[in-house]
Formats: sequence, structure tokens, C-alpha cells
Amino acid sequence: MHMQRDYSRYAPAEVSTHRGLDDFLSGNVEEGIHAIRYGDGVLDLRLVQRASQALIVAFHAAVDPAAATLPVFTGRKVTQELDASVLFVSDPSLEHGMSIGWFAGDSRRPLQKDLVHVIEHVAAQVGAEQIILEGCSAGGFAALYFSHQIPGSLAVAMNPQTDFMKYYPGRVREYVNTCWPKGVDGTVTADLVAAYASSFPNYVLYLQNRDDSFHIQSHYRPWAEALGREYGQKWCTLPGDWGDGHAAPPSFVQEAVLAYALSFEGDWAALMHDEEFQDGMGLLGA
Repeated sequence: MHMQRDYSRYAPAEVSTHRGLDDFLSGNVEEGIHAIRYGDGVLDLRLVQRASQALIVAFHAAVDPAAATLPVFTGRKVTQELDASVLFVSDPSLEHGMSIGWFAGDSRRPLQKDLVHVIEHVAAQVGAEQIILEGCSAGGFAALYFSHQIPGSLAVAMNPQTDFMKYYPGRVREYVNTCWPKGVDGTVTADLVAAYASSFPNYVLYLQNRDDSFHIQSHYRPWAEALGREYGQKWCTLPGDWGDGHAAPPSFVQEAVLAYALSFEGDWAALMHDEEFQDGMGLLGA
């Protein structure tokens, strides 16, 4: 089952079409939706531009293919009052009818490489000097990955997967078999613990629900144990009690955290030292 594409629910946002990535990257970026021809499908973006030196890049979590339509832009409520331009990204892997794709692309579309150029181009177009990448779950993985590719940026990752190969096996198998039939080794970065252990050119604010035992044990614990020496310097954690299991922070919490981060005006090192985020390592006792 392939998901339907419906731009009408984002009206009155205008839709601009582009012949390909080169066409998009060589032109001016106006506010609105951008439908970029990408391989055999489309890479959909939506830009909300504000008079700000900050850009937030918003990635969505998994969706229900039976109930959702493309493109998927989430975070509009969370970001509508923030002093920042916002770039929403819809995962093109969902065109295959899957619920999750981690913004990692497929064998014909190396999204992990291509999207970095897209983000940098948009940042230059809107005059952004600070970049925050945010998302929940699979979107949190994307925020961590793409922030790692943009030195000096900040990732705000909520209940993220830190190695998508350690997600639920059925979901991983569906994605790999559909998008990377020859395997992902050497073509996709799935293990962000290893990537960050090798280099840490950015900053990370990690939000984790205390009741989400699967993600704490399979994703937060490996991350924290490998990178504990960097705690309070390059990354910090905000634990929360947001509901059962894999519950995301409520919208007002997400908005407050992003607004607070923006108030540091790019001094992410000072944010890492903030007393609000100093008890995250206690999650390892969960």
C-alpha cells in the first residue's frame, strides 16, 4: 500500500515544484512547501520563514500508513510561536508504504548525504547562524544524525533511537528489505553511538521518558555509557514523566524546551551546563 499525497491540508501554503535536488540547491528558497523530484519520488519540505538568526529543522516520528497522507509535517503547533524559521521535512521513504524510515533514504536516494546539503542551503537562504534539529523517536534519530553532520548545531532529540538496527526487528527488517535489499552496511549510518564516540562536533539535548524502558535500555543506556565523559559538556538530558511507554513530551514541554534553547542564542556549551539538565545520568538506574 502506497500512501497518498495531499497538499490541501496545509493550505494556504503555496507549493513550489523542483525538477531535482540540483534545481532546488541552485535557487532561492521561498516560504511554503517545496516538492523536489527525488529519484522515483518526491522529497517534500515546508519552510516557515521568520526574521530570526535561528533555524529549527523538524523531523517527524513514525506514522500509520493507513491513516496518514504525504507529506508529513509535524511540529507546527510546537514551533508556531518560536523566534526561529522552521524547516519541516517529510521522510521520502514513506512513499514505499512503510511507517518508519529514519530519514536514511534508500538504495537510489542517499538521503543521509543529500539532506545535509538541503539544510545548509536553507540555512544560508534564511540567514541562520544557529541551527537546531529536533524530533521524536525516529525523528529523534534523524535530529541526532543530521546535527552530527552540521558542526556547531544543536540536536533536541526526544525518546530517540540511537541505533535504528536495535529497534523492533520487524520494523527494521521491513525497512531494510524494502529500501536497502543489498543491506545497509557501508551505505547508511545506523549506529549513532559509534558515530558520536568517534567525533562529537555538535551538541545534544536528549529528552527521555522515564517509563520508556525499551528505549532507555536499548538506546539511552548504550549512548550514555559510551559518551558519559562528555556529559555536561557536549550533551545533557532532560528526563520526564510524560505517560506510559514511548510517550513523547507534551507539546507545551517541547515548545518550552525549544524556546529555552533559543534563548542561549547559539551558546550551546552554556546550555549543556544549565542546572535544569544535570540529573540525566540517573536514568541508568531505571
